Amino acid sequence: MPRPDEKIAEYLDRLRILGVRSPGPEARVLIGERVYRINDIVDRTHGLRLQSVEPGRITFVDPSGASYTKNY
Repeated sequence: MPRPDEKIAEYLDRLRILGVRSPGPEARVLIGERVYRINDIVDRTHGLRLQSVEPGRITFVDPSGASYTKNY
């Protein structure tokens, strides 16, 4: 299992989730001034992708396959 990258974890700690609409496969997440959907790239520098949105929790994945969760 891939190990999480400390730089990505720090990035996510600073990330502000401003809104979540309809958790599940059709979810949309407002981060900054942009809306993201499942599988959208959230941060190109790290290759971080929005993987899933569940009530109270968002999961991201990096190119190595490591998962990161952020509560909202």
